[in-house]
Amino acid sequence: MSINFLNTGCQTYSSRKKFGLCDDPPPARNPAYIDEANGANWIAVVINDYDYNCTFTAVDNCIDVRKPNGKLDKRCEGFISYNDTIIFVELKERGTQGAEWV
Repeated sequence: MSINFLNTGCQTYSSRKKFGLCDDPPPARNPAYIDEANGANWIAVVINDYDYNCTFTAVDNCIDVRKPNGKLDKRCEGFISYNDTIIFVELKERGTQGAEWV
């Protein structure tokens, strides 16, 4: 099965020196995304000292990844990419229901 990880509908962008990654609390139904303005909602902070054009591609709740038996597979929130670098991202918040292990 072919998976399109370049779906622009799953991507948000930033080239700011500092931006955040956000994800709805469980049970999340929307994909994670970049936010540049509302720091109170940020789960992770990205420091982009070199002003790279960063793309965050949401995988969970956006890109359909299935096991060979057709069932939905587990997925990370997404990945940040810039130049020839890819950084996979799994967002977890301490103190939320179901995150006691974090």
